[in-house]
Amino acid sequence: MRHLVIRSRSARPDCPTVARKGNGRDRKGLSLPGIITAWGLVVLVALVLAASPAAAGSAAAVLADTPSCDNGIVVPAPEKNAGLVRDCDTLMAAKDQLRGTANLNWGYHLAITDWQGVTVDGSPGRVIELRLRNLRLDGNIPTQLGSLPKLVHLGLTKNRLSGSIPTQLKNLTQLQGLNLSDNRLSGNIPTQLKNLTNLQTMHLGQNRLSGNIPPQLKNLTNLHTLHLNNNRLSGSIPTQLKNLTNLQTLHLANNQLSGNIPTQLKNLTNLQKLRLDSNRLSGSIPTQLKNLTKLQALRLENNRLSGNIPTQLKNLTKLQTLRLENNRLSGNIPTQLKNLTKLQTLRLDGNRLSGNIPTQLKNLTKLQTLRLDGNRLSGNIPTQLKNLTKLRALHLENNQLSGSIPTQLGQLTKLEKLYVSGNKLTGCIPASLQDVAKNDFEAAGLPPCQPSQELE
Repeated sequence: MRHLVIRSRSARPDCPTVARKGNGRDRKGLSLPGIITAWGLVVLVALVLAASPAAAGSAAAVLADTPSCDNGIVVPAPEKNAGLVRDCDTLMAAKDQLRGTANLNWGYHLAITDWQGVTVDGSPGRVIELRLRNLRLDGNIPTQLGSLPKLVHLGLTKNRLSGSIPTQLKNLTQLQGLNLSDNRLSGNIPTQLKNLTNLQTMHLGQNRLSGNIPPQLKNLTNLHTLHLNNNRLSGSIPTQLKNLTNLQTLHLANNQLSGNIPTQLKNLTNLQKLRLDSNRLSGSIPTQLKNLTKLQALRLENNRLSGNIPTQLKNLTKLQTLRLENNRLSGNIPTQLKNLTKLQTLRLDGNRLSGNIPTQLKNLTKLQTLRLDGNRLSGNIPTQLKNLTKLRALHLENNQLSGSIPTQLGQLTKLEKLYVSGNKLTGCIPASLQDVAKNDFEAAGLPPCQPSQELE
């Protein structure tokens, strides 16, 4: 390999010189021809750098040390991607407040397309997604995130973020998904979120949010999922939610909501899951819920609901889960529940229900869990329950049931739990049930049946 040798020439005595100062003393500088020669040297060095990968790497390192999003490293061809440069500036301004003591690899040394959780798309490119799940971020949500105009998804779930939800997020008008769940966020739900009219999913659950549910959320008519569960929300459920006719999931459980269940929820005919459990709701179960014929799960347990179980629930033929336990419901168990043939879980325990156990429950052949305990039910245990061959758990304890335990229940070969104590039962425990793994036979005070005692 030939080596390029650069030799400098001394300035001639007869050439003009340029005086330079250094360390407080005058000294002679380069002559004019010397300056010209020096510039030639710079050009030659540049050519060498261009020809040498190692030298080019050194030059790139210098660029990477430049604290700017237009250094050519973070955003390629920054002069053609001014929007992406602005997005980069926004994220860098937000980085420290967002991460807190956690680590994020965002920096001027790395292409933005390689930044954690950042998705760039489009031509010219823009930041369209920010997904930072479970990274132990323990800062706040920066207001700067409201300056990402092309953002389609913002996901910060399962971190330790605290503080309030910035009102500036209202500017993210192209946002389709907002997931801030499972953090330590506090304060009210900003009414300004009503601007996010393209939003399809909103997950704000499992935080420490307080105050009322903003009626302004009625504007979000494209929503199909709304999760506000496990917060400290209070007040009534806004009737204005009836506008969200595309909703498939409404999850408001584990708050401090009070008042009645709005009859206007009947408008949400696309609902598949309705969870209002573990609040302070009172009044009766609206008969209008019969309109929600696509419901697969209806959970109203752990409230203060009273009155009868509406017979109109028979219309909800797609229900797989019906949980009404731990309320103040009274009256009989409706025989019309026999229509709910897809039910896998039926829980009516912890109420004030009376009368007999309907024999019509035999139609619910997909049931795996049936809990009727803690009521005021009377009469015999129906032999027809033998039809529930998929049953794994049967709770009948703490009622006023009488008679003996039907031997036919021995046909429930998948039964793992059987509780019957706290009733007025007589007789003995059929041999076919004595091997049920979890039971309260001893508390029931019933001895095992001998072969001669088995009832047909």
